[in-house]
Amino acid sequence: MKTMKEVAEELDLSNDTIRYYERIGLLQVPRDKNGYRQFDQQSIDWLFLVKMLRKSGMSIESLVDYVGLVRQGDSTIAARKAILQEQEERLKEQIAQQEAVLEMLSHKVATYDSHLLRFEQERLDKGE
Repeated sequence: MKTMKEVAEELDLSNDTIRYYERIGLLQVPRDKNGYRQFDQQSIDWLFLVKMLRKSGMSIESLVDYVGLVRQGDSTIAARKAILQEQEERLKEQIAQQEAVLEMLSHKVATYDSHLLRFEQERLDKGE
């Protein structure tokens, strides 16, 4: 069992984020007799999944829907899969857009490199 501080450090999440996820129902964490959260491996794995889905760009609303379906059991597997596939497609689109931006930036950097080389060559030719 791990404390919230340990889990927050391990997953690079703030305590506030973990509390928020718990408050909106994305996470259920067992507590000890004093009311302190005690994260078992299943809770940590689940929190990691939530973190990754958020990093993929999934909205809180979609996450809440997904978690609700998970809690309903195996009869919702197809619906859960559909949510993840939809997010997968969104992420692929974002990656394609980012790759296009990266290509443009790389082209601009190369253009500046050639300008700098030409500028340096002109300075050398002038004897500076």
